[in-house]
Order: sequence, then structure tokens, then C-alpha cells
Amino acid sequence: MRVAPRVRVVEFCMRTSSFIFAVYRILRIVEKEAGLDGLDARAKALLLLIADGDFEGSALSVGDLTRNGEMGTAPTVYSALNALESEGWIERRQDVKDARTRRLCLTDRARKVFGRMSSQAARTLRGK
Repeated sequence: MRVAPRVRVVEFCMRTSSFIFAVYRILRIVEKEAGLDGLDARAKALLLLIADGDFEGSALSVGDLTRNGEMGTAPTVYSALNALESEGWIERRQDVKDARTRRLCLTDRARKVFGRMSSQAARTLRGK
């Protein structure tokens, strides 16, 4: 018996949705265990951008985050960064080429949390 293409698409969508929900649920559990659930959406978005730059070896500057205004006004971004720094998620380091510039890097604690989240997501992808 031949299954209609529409049925296969619906089945695929259901499996995909279930999988995405499982990954999301696991990441939320790890976030909560690590204390990330206490951060607001802007702080989480900034932390992810900083983590991306940190893991790629090109730490962002405060100016990089405020330049285009997508993350909010400069005072809003500074406030969120101050909160992330005081809670131990990021640290500001002096740029080696320009002493006036501060680069934003993850703390060891934040790297461990992101590592756990990556490991959990990888296990979910493998179905374990």
C-alpha cells in the first residue's frame, strides 16, 4: 500500500517537532540548573553572541554590540553586560591592540555551562 506524500510530510513534521521540543526541554533544564533561567531575553541573547565570538576566538567588544542598535540602546546594553559580569557569566578584557577597547569573554563557569548544554544536545541528537 502506497502512503500519500501528504501523510509522509505530516509524519515527518510530527517527528521533527517532537525532536525539537525534546532538545528545547533538555536545554531549558540545563539552563535552569546553571542559573541561566534568571536572565532576561536580552541578557541571554547578548550572552549567546558573546559565546559565539568567544568560541570562534574573536571576542566581541562592547562597541560591536551597540553599533547597529539591534540589541538596544547603549545604556540598555551596558546595563545587561554589567549584570552578566556581576553574575559571573562574562568578563571584560583589555584589547591587546587598543587599550581603550574592552573585549567580552565568557568566564570559565559560562564555558562549562555551554559545554554541558552542547553535550546534552549532542546526546539528544544521537538519540541517547
